[in-house]
Amino acid sequence: MRELHAPAELDLATERLIEAVRRRAAAHLETPGGLTPSQCRDVERLMRVARALLGAGESNRPYVDLPLETGAEPTLLQEVESVEIPELLARRTSAELQRVLRGHRDAQEAVDAEAEKILEREAILMG
Repeated sequence: MRELHAPAELDLATERLIEAVRRRAAAHLETPGGLTPSQCRDVERLMRVARALLGAGESNRPYVDLPLETGAEPTLLQEVESVEIPELLARRTSAELQRVLRGHRDAQEAVDAEAEKILEREAILMG
């Protein structure tokens, strides 16, 4: 079921995702001895995600496909829901985003940690 988040929450989620992209890309680029091919591909992917989050270029916003919770046993053709990654971050960190918006900067660490997990672990798709 789709949750609706306030525009301020989604803007903040987008901002934190872009910052997470920057941190991850910088970590690769600062690696002593140069980039491995895998790191180079990851930096390229991160840059495509950042461009899409910023609305640059022709691609749609990055998203993930999440299985729908049906309560039934899994089937071969499981239904999925496509969720833009700022919405996914907002879903997972709604309480923390609200605290950041109210000026509690300590909550930003939890949002940033989840943003990095999304970039690292989720199969991000570009439209």
